[in-house]
Amino acid sequence: MRKKQIAALGMAAALIATSISPVNVMKVSAASKNLKITKSMVKKGKFVVPKGTYQNITIDKNVDGASVVLKNVNVKKTIVVNGKGKKAITLNVKTNTKVNKVTVNAKKSAVVVGSKGSVKNLVSNAADMKLSGEGKVSNVKLNAKNQSVKLGAGKVTTTDKATASINYVDVKGKSEVKLGDFTEVTKVVDGKDQKISYDKDGQEVTSALSYDGYTEKWRDDFNGNKLDRNNWNVELHEPGWVNNELQEYVDSDKNIIVKDGKLILKAIKTTDKDGKVSYTLIKNGSFNADFTGFETFVDESAAAVFSIDELNNGGKKTPTIEIEDTADKEWKIQLKQTGVKLENGKCYKLSFKAKSTLDRTIQYALQRDGSVHKNADGGEDWTPYTQETVSVTGDYQTFEKKFKMTFDSDDGTIFNISMGGNNIKDKHTISIDDIVLVEIPESEMPKEPTIEAGENLLKNANFANSFGSWNAPFFYKNGTTTFGSAIVQNNSVVYTIENVGTDNWHIQLKQSGIKLHHFTTFNSGIPLNEVHILGALL
Repeated sequence: MRKKQIAALGMAAALIATSISPVNVMKVSAASKNLKITKSMVKKGKFVVPKGTYQNITIDKNVDGASVVLKNVNVKKTIVVNGKGKKAITLNVKTNTKVNKVTVNAKKSAVVVGSKGSVKNLVSNAADMKLSGEGKVSNVKLNAKNQSVKLGAGKVTTTDKATASINYVDVKGKSEVKLGDFTEVTKVVDGKDQKISYDKDGQEVTSALSYDGYTEKWRDDFNGNKLDRNNWNVELHEPGWVNNELQEYVDSDKNIIVKDGKLILKAIKTTDKDGKVSYTLIKNGSFNADFTGFETFVDESAAAVFSIDELNNGGKKTPTIEIEDTADKEWKIQLKQTGVKLENGKCYKLSFKAKSTLDRTIQYALQRDGSVHKNADGGEDWTPYTQETVSVTGDYQTFEKKFKMTFDSDDGTIFNISMGGNNIKDKHTISIDDIVLVEIPESEMPKEPTIEAGENLLKNANFANSFGSWNAPFFYKNGTTTFGSAIVQNNSVVYTIENVGTDNWHIQLKQSGIKLHHFTTFNSGIPLNEVHILGALL
């Protein structure tokens, strides 16, 4: 008889065994603790592992298309199923066989656990793996897509109909789990343990409440992509409103998520400089509690009406601003929230959605409260910490800004969206939704762009985007005195000045947020478009 050499896993010496049958049933000495199954050991597509106790069994990666049979075998550590994956490798765990762990790395593999066999842990890292049988599998983890778990009577054809059992399933990807003849299994969903119930045919039961004599009156299987507000309401409360709880009761699509048939409640944690913990920075940013937490402002020289629309956005509450006259300054129509906490050195991401029935620009900012902060001259200091002018159109756009708080910490920051300015008389409607402000790690901040010599650091310097990126034209207001107005015409700023004021700053064109770097020389001689003064009345 011809001797074959079998490589021993984890041993310095090789084992010498003998081929004794057409299907290659091997005799391995009691001293062996590890077995490596190679291509040459497989005869007629089959290999029978000799009965006994092993530490580890490895199916070599050069094995392609084989049935490996374990009967009266005890594997104390791990069976590793490698292989090329072109043809299926089937691992048959049969009578009186106990396996601590099976790790599957070969695609299209199959693991069949007989009624008197057991596997404590099974981890599959390969697509298209199939687990079936009537035996006991305690813990299953599927790390690849398109895998199948079918255990229990009625799921496979076997000579006996013993009841299969399983304790724990962790599923990733689009994989199927069907378990028969028992009622409940712990399944990992989004990193959390969840009890899943199954019927006698191994089908997942969508509702665990099913009792004789009871009639179902209502249910929500969370089949959509957002919470059905006809079925649910959300309470809003400040932190500590009862029992001195840390959490704040908020209503945000970032906290309340419906996905893959599940309702997910996600806490977003923030900590201020004093160690106070909260879980949101903008309150009621989804506006599901109407304008709670927000203030609306319309100057007497402008004309606008704020309301909540529940009819035109799939039932979701959406703030709408119907505008008939924007007046001359952006700040004359505002949606704002005060008391936002920003901490020096921290990084943040602000985002919101907006659209308008009239193509135009709006401005958003996080800024100081000038009624509290004063500058060196005693005047109100409304310094923006971040500020952008953006163009809105008839379709929702998501606007996002990441920034680092480089100023002193401010727990009274104002967030505002300004919709006035440019004296627009055309009636139009602006819709705003999903305002979110979260703290982010500095690693998520965009890298500073490289500045080339001669590059203009002023944005929209040719006014092609109207006043986009520019602060609203500033005219000092002294009682009822009118100083003038400004518009953009033919890519130029046109100022109509009625009163020049008494100080040079009383009429301004300015842009904030310009970044200057150390050890860099700047030339302010880059020309802007001409400023046309149509007249001055002194």
